[in-house]
Amino acid sequence: DVKALIEKIRTVVRDQFDVELELEIEIW
Repeated sequence: DVKALIEKIRTVVRDQFDVELELEIEIW
């Protein structure tokens, strides 16, 4: 199912982005 795959990729990307955001906040 392509739609499910896209949702999974979006979730992974969003989690990765959240992690990077938290790291930047810690640096500040």
